[in-house]
Amino acid sequence: MNIIRQFKALFQPRLSDKDILRQLERSMYGVNYEVKFGIDYLGNCEDMEGFKTALRKVYPNSHPEKTSPISISLDDLWSEINYGFDYRGNNAAGLLLNKKQERAIKKIQNSYKELVGTFVTKNASIYSYPVNKEFPATLYFGISGLLS
Repeated sequence: MNIIRQFKALFQPRLSDKDILRQLERSMYGVNYEVKFGIDYLGNCEDMEGFKTALRKVYPNSHPEKTSPISISLDDLWSEINYGFDYRGNNAAGLLLNKKQERAIKKIQNSYKELVGTFVTKNASIYSYPVNKEFPATLYFGISGLLS
């Protein structure tokens, strides 16, 4: 990396979490294709019951007692995220990007991955949370993950 790029990297302002999500949504909008992102901070839940209690406070209509989160590996989490980011759809629905747009979208996707990475410690437990109508996710594709 040359000196100028190192200097720029040091002084680039960090995007807020909301800015990252907003830019992702804007950049991943296409023909019959739209994504929504959200991150909810539920605090440090000591166990699954603590998580369920915190989830009900944020989403009162949720029924976490009817769902069993599935333990997944860190590799599984990144695979799910990358699959959603790399999906481009088809001629009927999807993202039609030129090379410049593709580079820009990869940059903001990397910001999102860095954001998620701040919550993944070596002691983190990662769960996949099944998508249902009480818990926000997309209609066709959803990543609902839990980190503890």
